[in-house]
Amino acid sequence: VRRSSRLCMSAPLKKKTKLAAAPTLGVSAPISLAGPDAHDLRETLALEQELREAPAAGEGATASADGAEVYERLVAITAQWVQAVGLRAGLSDEQVRDAGCALLPFGSYALLEELMPGSDLDLVAVVPYFVDRADFFAGGGLGGALLAHGAANLLAVEDAFVPVLKLSLGGVAVDLLLARAKVPQVPRRPSLTDTLHLYSRCIDEPDALSLNGCLVAAEGLRLAP
Repeated sequence: VRRSSRLCMSAPLKKKTKLAAAPTLGVSAPISLAGPDAHDLRETLALEQELREAPAAGEGATASADGAEVYERLVAITAQWVQAVGLRAGLSDEQVRDAGCALLPFGSYALLEELMPGSDLDLVAVVPYFVDRADFFAGGGLGGALLAHGAANLLAVEDAFVPVLKLSLGGVAVDLLLARAKVPQVPRRPSLTDTLHLYSRCIDEPDALSLNGCLVAAEGLRLAP
């Protein structure tokens, strides 16, 4: 008996398709892909309304004038204080006159070149090598000189990560830092190159940390004038 042979054809194998993963913007997946709810939308509208009613940059003319006036007063007081410290350290009158100092802004005042209403005036005093940090915070040091010229609410925070003198002058809140450099003279209006040189000559870490904000502000203005 001859058996009939049947040709069995197997169905072609189906390839498994791998779904492409959704792109991830960042180093991790998003916390949630849910859209905003009604509360979120109400808060967004309230924020937009607040921003529309807020004064724009340049409208705080009074605050800006006050900031510029206080800045000039602080420059004069700091210069006199540095000269007094130099004389006590045994420097000659000529050396004291040439020593100089600089008061550099950082933060919003450096970026906007004006003091916005309610904002602080952030400054760092860059001084020569003969000025000691104790002179800066001592009652008879710069703090005492500031009080003698009408400063109020003086608070010395010496043990902060970046030591600071907090005060109020002419109704303007001021945060004043100190950066000491291993140089006999400090330009009164240093360029960015001068500031970088002063940064490289800082005496200790608090000095470098204090001056760092000025460099960040200068670099920000250079990249986005």
